[in-house]
Amino acid sequence: MKPYLTWRSLKHFFAPPIFPDPEQTRAARWLNIALGIIIVSLLIAIATLFVPPHQTKILDSYMISDIGALVIALFVWFLARRGYVRVATTLLLAMLFVIITYVNVVISQSINSPAVIIYFAMIPLAGLLLGRRSMNVFAILCVATISIMFYLEQHEAGVGSAVVKPFFDDLTLIFLTLAMNTILLNVSIRRAEEKTEEIRQTATMLSLVNEQLQTSQIKLEQAQAELEARV
Repeated sequence: MKPYLTWRSLKHFFAPPIFPDPEQTRAARWLNIALGIIIVSLLIAIATLFVPPHQTKILDSYMISDIGALVIALFVWFLARRGYVRVATTLLLAMLFVIITYVNVVISQSINSPAVIIYFAMIPLAGLLLGRRSMNVFAILCVATISIMFYLEQHEAGVGSAVVKPFFDDLTLIFLTLAMNTILLNVSIRRAEEKTEEIRQTATMLSLVNEQLQTSQIKLEQAQAELEARV
């Protein structure tokens, strides 16, 4: 088999699916990019778990979460290629949310964990793939989850192995960042929607003007034909 045929086959295999609906094709393209990044990251994360030194208890927890996330990501990729883009997107976001919450609550046991940053990445991903309303709902869900984690950590209800417990300033900073992130994304998406609507209206007006010009041209040709017939 020639190398270029192999490369073409691989490129076709990993290329995002194309559907009759342009919006579905756009969502599938972004979902395919997100899945590619997530799957590669998970494979690297799993490989690094075998590099010593490591703690057996933490290693088992990360191994379970990483392998579980990888299996679900591959299933999401399968669903997306079969045309279930919205279902696949919802499942992907749910998987990321559960895995990151598991890491924060069970492994890190603190809102000061670096894994909290993933919540900030999932909010724009939800807006890109599911729309502005779903993004806002997901942002509220993230805020509620972090609030519960903070409450449990403060009251030592099974969460909070950190030496220094977080202060309300830490929670406020996280909420402020989440709020700014969500607001800016809402503004950006709304502007994009307004520009799209303007372009659509302009295209409609141009189409009407074009039809009027064609009608005028036909009438002009008819008038010219009648004039020639009289002469």
